[in-house]
Amino acid sequence: MRTETSSIDTGSSARISSGRLDPDRLSELAPLVFKAAAAGDRVARQMLDEMADEIVVTAAAAIRRLRVTTRDVHVVLGGGVSRSRDSRFMSRIRTGVAAVAPKAEIRRLEAPPVLGAALIGLDSIKAGPAAEARLRSALTH
Repeated sequence: MRTETSSIDTGSSARISSGRLDPDRLSELAPLVFKAAAAGDRVARQMLDEMADEIVVTAAAAIRRLRVTTRDVHVVLGGGVSRSRDSRFMSRIRTGVAAVAPKAEIRRLEAPPVLGAALIGLDSIKAGPAAEARLRSALTH
């Protein structure tokens, strides 16, 4: 029987599968998986392919449910995974989404997610454009 080997720390894998890894720390593993995949690790690449496929399934479900398959809808990726510059990962997402919505455009969230919430807060107190500009500048640079 042939088994796959991986450069990913097997201790981390065991902690994930057994539920002993604090879920708040799970995001710390993404850069390690991307690095291992870039170095040719087949298990890491498979993990990234599966993650990309899950992103496609989620985006496709939303696109279909909203009935925007023929529109030039934006699919915005956020979080640490979306900051990856792994071309194969992004290509897999683009290809999968395009199969459902050919005009869709994949975009990466450049600002931290908290920016949207903060802007809503500023709107609610009628803070105005100057405050919004200061907030955007503080959170995106």
